[in-house]
Amino acid sequence: MEAILTLGEEPAQAAAKTRGAPDAKWRQRADANVPRATQGAASGLFTRHISTPMGAILAVGDDRGLLMLTFTQSVDTDGAINYVRRSHAMHSDSTVTESPDQMHLKTAAAELAEYFAGKRRQFTVPLAIGGSGFACSAWAYLRTVPFGQTRSYGQQAQAMGVPGAARAAGRANGANLLPIIVPCHRIIAGSGAISGYNGGVARKQWLLEHEARVLKNVRADDWNRPNAGFINQFPAHD
Repeated sequence: MEAILTLGEEPAQAAAKTRGAPDAKWRQRADANVPRATQGAASGLFTRHISTPMGAILAVGDDRGLLMLTFTQSVDTDGAINYVRRSHAMHSDSTVTESPDQMHLKTAAAELAEYFAGKRRQFTVPLAIGGSGFACSAWAYLRTVPFGQTRSYGQQAQAMGVPGAARAAGRANGANLLPIIVPCHRIIAGSGAISGYNGGVARKQWLLEHEARVLKNVRADDWNRPNAGFINQFPAHD
């Protein structure tokens, strides 16, 4: 059974699509957790580079919604775009247009700016990502973890109805193409260790500390100053 985390869909709705599946089938789905083609895939992609305190982010979207966010320091951007093309069944020569004013990319940039300024805790930008039932359920669960809180991989698997599938949940989280907005950084080891983040463990730590200080009402501009308790190790502009 395939599932799609659709535009504006509530996390519980996506999770309900696969709830109750036998454990063996869930494990098989986790092995195929790369996002697959969504219905009505668009023929062209739009991109925008977004500056953040953790370095530049490449945002990729189409007419349906946001498809991918990736730190440009961490990946080959051409390869990342080709990955989006393959996962959404687009032709290899489909157009890619730098378009800062494209509706969904503009919304994503504005909401990310508010997030990093400590003024936003939830995102409303439409998403258009699809994958196996297990993967979509894992990503939907991530969107239910409250801002500033963490859960373990074991707790995630338990909540998804597949106790014992913590590693499979971790693999699904690793295939998440929309970090921050689909907050896989809030999932940590049961021991409390912070590991396993495509953008690097330092960024995962930064995001968790950012949310903790927002909850404590520490001003974002104070936090980003040198010697403000956490040295900002990422350039604002790449």
